Amino acid sequence: DFPAGARAGQLVHDILEHLDLAADEEGIALLVKRRARRHGLPEETLASLAAALREALATPIGDPAPGAPGFRLADLVPARLRREMPFTPPAAQGPGGPLGAARLAEVFASLGGPRERAYAERLRRLAFPELRGYLTGVVDLVVEHGGRFWVIDYKSNHLGPRPADYAPAALEEEMLRHHYVLQSHLYLLALHAHLGRHRSDYDYDRHLGGTLYLFLRGMSPRYPPGTGVFFLRPERALVEGLARLFAAPSPARAAGA
Repeated sequence: DFPAGARAGQLVHDILEHLDLAADEEGIALLVKRRARRHGLPEETLASLAAALREALATPIGDPAPGAPGFRLADLVPARLRREMPFTPPAAQGPGGPLGAARLAEVFASLGGPRERAYAERLRRLAFPELRGYLTGVVDLVVEHGGRFWVIDYKSNHLGPRPADYAPAALEEEMLRHHYVLQSHLYLLALHAHLGRHRSDYDYDRHLGGTLYLFLRGMSPRYPPGTGVFFLRPERALVEGLARLFAAPSPARAAGA
């Protein structure tokens, strides 16, 4: 019952940028009220938003990757979080010419798994000017948990009024429709390059957990596992192929890995 639209989405992201993820009910309500004043949303909607955020923070994310322990947002340690991480990968013109949709699609088709190969055809039809210079962006949240690093992106998309509207199949279609699949790979590429520069022992297979897209309206401990949570962990070869495409240095495989 929380309003949909850009203004509501901006408020949700603003709150989550400043929220202590382990906050109690009173702390969440106070922050929601304080940040809502900046966005001009009616006060009668704020109680439902605070309740929804409490549910999302308490939702088990499960075991997103083999060997990786599941967690809740409320479990994350503040010292192991980085919010709003900026990234600026170069998009230099290489031997294949300027970077455009066709070259991105070729990397997805040749180096990705089944989902990425299927997505490549959508990507090929995506119209945008060829890239020269630098691509800029910001990741909602990067977290280290259980020895692995994760990219977390919050989505406030309204997909329907029922938990079933946020089931994995519905989320996959939303990921494809809005090209969040491409977005998630760019985010993971940014984290891959960052860890390669700052960790001498970095290895993709051991340290990269993947990306978690959290569709907040569909998250609650009361709903079936996986509702509202979409996980992506692309093939290592695909991330390294994107690193080459963006002229970003790709860290070498750790010895013995």
